[in-house]
Amino acid sequence: MKRQNTSFYKGLAGFTRATDQLIYDSAEHSVYRWWSEFMRLSPVFWYAQRTGLTPVDPNTSTMVKQAGDLTSPHFMSWWSETGSKVFAEERLPRKLRLLDIDNEQELKLHPQGQSVVMEVPLSVTTRTLIKQFRALLAEQHENNPVDVLVHSSAAWRLHTKRYNLKAIENQYWVLIYKLLYPSIAVWRIGDRLQISPGLTVRDIDHSRYSKAQTNPRDKLQATVGRYLYKAHRALCNAECGNGFPNNSECSGLEMPFGKQHHKDYLAATTAVKGQQSQWQQWLHEEFHEYLVSRIKSKNRFRGMMAVDLNFIKRFPAFVAGTSDLIV
Repeated sequence: MKRQNTSFYKGLAGFTRATDQLIYDSAEHSVYRWWSEFMRLSPVFWYAQRTGLTPVDPNTSTMVKQAGDLTSPHFMSWWSETGSKVFAEERLPRKLRLLDIDNEQELKLHPQGQSVVMEVPLSVTTRTLIKQFRALLAEQHENNPVDVLVHSSAAWRLHTKRYNLKAIENQYWVLIYKLLYPSIAVWRIGDRLQISPGLTVRDIDHSRYSKAQTNPRDKLQATVGRYLYKAHRALCNAECGNGFPNNSECSGLEMPFGKQHHKDYLAATTAVKGQQSQWQQWLHEEFHEYLVSRIKSKNRFRGMMAVDLNFIKRFPAFVAGTSDLIV
């Protein structure tokens, strides 16, 4: 199959693929997919796209303009229109090249400090040459570590390549759950999503545990709590244009659209006396069934149980965290 002239992405293992379809298939299971999913949960981006207002922070404003239509739940649509462009590198990574010393044009080297020139004698075995090459390269390169992301030319640059996709996925689901059910206990989020399947936390007898022992519920509370605060930080940093996944402290935007529009922004995104805001209603419409499906899958609620009358009656309270009864 003839290779297409496809784009280059630092967030994909191997950086690129033979066809655009293969790139999409890889992107759907990559950090890029989770980046876009987090951005869909941003009240700032939602409000900007809903009203046409521009955030006062220049970095956030740029991100909003580049983000395209985040309202669609279909990643492929967003990737085709936006993701494939904002994550693409403008420059391909440099490669080793053979210089023709008789051609002055080819003798033009990279900027100082970005390359070294070596002479390779062809009268020596390849094995010996590789050994010598590694030794010489180590001398030149050992004090010059390269951060591949610093040299990224993508509009949306990754914050780090040291991440765990499973952990990011858990952060995402925990955040969705807390956004949809703000009052639910954190340990119950972990229980419903089966974040730590080995921990049994429903209807446990607290008297079984001494002061020196850690209650499983406390363990789960701590685990899910870490996922939750990292998720909030990741979203905040993404909004501010600080890359993704970025779990460092983030102060956020105190008045994202300025003092003039802040009251309207709060009214549209904050619950009042138990009444959901417009943004929260949108979240519920977009993500609640998605969350319910995840809970059923993680707890293996299927088959006869799924049509059991007691299950059907009790399941909404189980999801909301107001009851631990399910059958």
